[in-house]
Amino acid sequence: MTPFEKPVFEQEVIGKKSEKMNAKILDPKETIFRETTEFQDPGSEKEGEKIREIIFQEIIFSKILPDFVNDLEKIGLEEKVVNEFISLIKRQKDRDAVNAVLATPFENRLKVIKAVVGENAENKSEIKNNPTAFAEAIFWSIAEISQELGRYLGYHASNKEISSKTLPNGELQFNIENVELDEREENIPMTYYATTYKDLYREINSRYLYIVSGLHDYRVDPTTNWARAPKLSAIGGPHLINELDLDVEKYYKSVIENSK
Repeated sequence: MTPFEKPVFEQEVIGKKSEKMNAKILDPKETIFRETTEFQDPGSEKEGEKIREIIFQEIIFSKILPDFVNDLEKIGLEEKVVNEFISLIKRQKDRDAVNAVLATPFENRLKVIKAVVGENAENKSEIKNNPTAFAEAIFWSIAEISQELGRYLGYHASNKEISSKTLPNGELQFNIENVELDEREENIPMTYYATTYKDLYREINSRYLYIVSGLHDYRVDPTTNWARAPKLSAIGGPHLINELDLDVEKYYKSVIENSK
């Protein structure tokens, strides 16, 4: 049996498995423990900061992955391939590659997935009956596209609830744009985002976090780990920042307990 019940672009939206998968997808504990085993003194301030960054990134991955899985299902991928893709995201040691894959913008994700799945199904027939190889080919094809474009995950903090909108052509768009004037850019309206958990913008007690797709050619201030662009493609959100903080500390305590 091939990974498709019907040709990939003719399959109806299925999405039936996502809810069953979500409980497994949304728990990042396994990868957090794996990624933090090499720390010698997790309770120290220096290592604690690094561990919190890892925890936050894994939590963010777990927030994005269900939507990514839903798009894999929408194009009709067999459940075995989808499960292998989830497993690959979790076990992949190159977390920068995972970051790049999941940084695919909301409005482009389904198109990118369709393109790489179709290309690999047509040109690499030897992997069609091998769910693991097929999932790996999809993952690395998307990673290559994103890394060539310089995509990575960024974090925009705001007090506003921002949602996706439907364009006249029926496509969904999820953008954050023109938040404040930038004196360095001749007062051009810009949108800011942090590239790390530590540097999330908290001065206005922002309530919501939006995961955005950053690009390496966006303007970055290395002293603050903030970047800016006139418009950002959102990937997910809004997520409550205080809940994310609580989750980070919960997993951090688990890491410390696990290290004893």
